[in-house]
Amino acid sequence: MKRNLFIIILLMIFITSVAQDDTIHLVLLHTNDIHGNVGASTAFWMNPEFPPLLGGVASIATLIEEVRKEASESGAYVLLIDAGDIWQGTPVGEKTDGKVVLDYFEAAKYDMWILGNHDFDKGVGLVKEMIAYSKPPVITANILDSETGEFPNWGGGNIKPYIIKEYGPIKIGIIGIITDDMPTLEPEKNLEGIKFTLSASTIMKYRDELKSKGCDIIFVSGHTGISYHVPEKYKILVEFEKEAIANGLKYGTPEYVEFIYKKKGFGLQDHDLSELVPGIDVLIGGHSHTGLFPPYEDPRNHTLVVQAYSKGSALGRLDLYIDKKHKAIIKYKSTNYTPFVDSSAPDKKIEAKINKYIYESEKDLRNIIAVSKTPITRGNDETLLGGMIADALREEYNVDFALFNRGGMRADLPAGEISGKDVYKTLPFGNTAVLIDIPGRDLITILQIGFSGKRRDTQISGVKVVYNPSFETKNKLCDAKFIDGTPIELDKTYKMVTSNYLAEGAVGYNPFKKLPQKNTFTPIRDILAHYLVNHTPIDKKLDGRINRNKTAEMNPEFKSLLEKKEK
Repeated sequence: MKRNLFIIILLMIFITSVAQDDTIHLVLLHTNDIHGNVGASTAFWMNPEFPPLLGGVASIATLIEEVRKEASESGAYVLLIDAGDIWQGTPVGEKTDGKVVLDYFEAAKYDMWILGNHDFDKGVGLVKEMIAYSKPPVITANILDSETGEFPNWGGGNIKPYIIKEYGPIKIGIIGIITDDMPTLEPEKNLEGIKFTLSASTIMKYRDELKSKGCDIIFVSGHTGISYHVPEKYKILVEFEKEAIANGLKYGTPEYVEFIYKKKGFGLQDHDLSELVPGIDVLIGGHSHTGLFPPYEDPRNHTLVVQAYSKGSALGRLDLYIDKKHKAIIKYKSTNYTPFVDSSAPDKKIEAKINKYIYESEKDLRNIIAVSKTPITRGNDETLLGGMIADALREEYNVDFALFNRGGMRADLPAGEISGKDVYKTLPFGNTAVLIDIPGRDLITILQIGFSGKRRDTQISGVKVVYNPSFETKNKLCDAKFIDGTPIELDKTYKMVTSNYLAEGAVGYNPFKKLPQKNTFTPIRDILAHYLVNHTPIDKKLDGRINRNKTAEMNPEFKSLLEKKEK
């Protein structure tokens, strides 16, 4: 019996060693959407009252080194990628122009990173500076110089459409992609001199080029976000595909993906790309701040899609076992590490450098400016925070109407003491207040855009609306009037205030671009801070200014107003 057991153990060792000889083990480590959150923080989502302490990127660096040591001992390879939006969102990220994150990338030995939409928030000029400063190369394939139509040569060639990595006999091509929504997510001035090609067709182009160069495996790192990981939503994509086929289009062609893009009406995302573009083995995601664990596996192409939350709260890991003979992934497993201080002590050198950056960047933001009786929160439709920001804008400039975008709010304000840093975390993007004289007919158009069913960006003050998202018409509004009950007059000019981001036509608000504007150049976070100081203690409540009602019918008076507007 003992002899049989000994033979079995020897066989198991032999089989394991043969299996290891026949495969390459690659450990893919990935981060995304750091948004300048490099310092210590808390895992508030686990326990709001006593949240565990996170060590930030200094603890992530410790985790990376632990994985590298483990891989070295087992003969595995390690690839480390970040999927974009690296600096915008914190004082230290903004005031160092991203250098604090790029220094971390260098110290942790990242292999590459990808541009995200918010990396353009200070314009193309800063993007070029970051690429030149960065030690790891940057890969983003769907950016072109708008004059030459060629791929840009920024940072002495430190930006590339793709990179090829070799691991033993296996050659992997890695393509970088930024969201198709760039023209609507950034003001025109921030994108001067560049244009963007469609993500899916760009991947097809470089996939074929990489295959011609002998690449066995194709990765895409995309700052594109997730969409159809929810089964009900996946069915929408399938219906679009049926329409494409009915129109005589062939699956896997640029014409096919262009048709889907136009049907969808906004950018293709991770799960669109994995379904529509054959030949992608792994898609490393960002943009939507999602944790995909286990990975999403596309039903058609079996592309693996991963993403690791955001703001320095996770390090994603995907273990791939690649058959040497057939040069294909035969097995995978994954996890997401949380950088708890207790289990992953921060790297001391990285921590010291980051803390020095943070101290200098935040020294003017530590004072308490207000107290709130309850948390001032974000959410869907009418929100406490969105309403308060819009109210602050309207009060500051004594105007008829204020509009703010929900996407500009990045953190709730806490109950209890509120500091300048809390306000910064809530409004990190540095947008300024813009005054506009707007005719009533254009004001109604702006509200129609905001409540069209595709937007979640409308936070208002001075006007109250009822809308029905179930309306099959383009207009979803059932009623809109000023808060005192006064109807909007089509030919009367009103005074309003909004952010420079929306005033420049972002997220579909194109009518603003034709109207006279005055940029005050006053940061909206300063206006919010002023409001908090003047109204403390804060006791904010919802007041019904936005009424989402799937059974609502059109107010006859408002219907008549719309008919006059359309004449």
